[in-house]
Amino acid sequence: MQPYFLAILLILSIFPFITNGLIYKITLLQFKIKLRFNEWFGLSVITSFYNLFTPLQGGLAVRSIYLKKKHNFSHSYFISTTSLVMIVNSIISALIAIYALIIFYLRRGIFSSLLFGILLAIVIGLGSFVFFFNQFTIRKESFLHKITHPFKIWHHENISIKMIIYVAILSVIQIIIASFGFILAYKMLNVQINITEALFLSSMASLAVLISITPGSLGIAEAVSVFSSILLKISSTDALTAALLLRLTSSLAIISLGLFYSYILFKK
Repeated sequence: MQPYFLAILLILSIFPFITNGLIYKITLLQFKIKLRFNEWFGLSVITSFYNLFTPLQGGLAVRSIYLKKKHNFSHSYFISTTSLVMIVNSIISALIAIYALIIFYLRRGIFSSLLFGILLAIVIGLGSFVFFFNQFTIRKESFLHKITHPFKIWHHENISIKMIIYVAILSVIQIIIASFGFILAYKMLNVQINITEALFLSSMASLAVLISITPGSLGIAEAVSVFSSILLKISSTDALTAALLLRLTSSLAIISLGLFYSYILFKK
């Protein structure tokens, strides 16, 4: 196990902070809020930092509090934009995983009807929710209206198709970069995987965010990674070891940068 491979994995683990930060910057620009580098990059870091130690993505609450305090960005707008970004990311991840499954079937005869059905349901279900949600009429005095009201903002004039396209492109870039991390982690274990397999693994890891009920998706992300790897005929031992290597390097980056940016953003 070459030490410099770990160094490269550590560098790769920083890239999600950049792509996520740029998504925050682009999203908030729609509301005339311009984030400085330390803000959009730092918010990306501290979101991951507090997610690492709190269940149910507690880092989102920290980011919401900061944006409300520093930029008067309402919690309703935060909920709507954050959920929209997560949905776009999930659709992109599912589409890439579907593409990979089709390639596996055509080239190697590997296929999972159950997984394919779940991924297709994610794409159709979430896509329909975004584009047709505003067509439904809900009585204002109902409890359901109070829950769903923030999502109406998706059809606000500030939420443009251009913004959604940018978010989708950055989501693709993030999955591609993450796939190189999987290739490298398996290479450290003397297991060779190709780019399609790596894209499949990274897209499935991205989808694990949907069920991140534990701090940092601990256990869930690893279980998804092992399940996905077994489908590719990779041993569960190698899959778990690779997942733990990625967990180790990402945690090192998150903790070191998280402590720094927690001080920078909240020192005043």
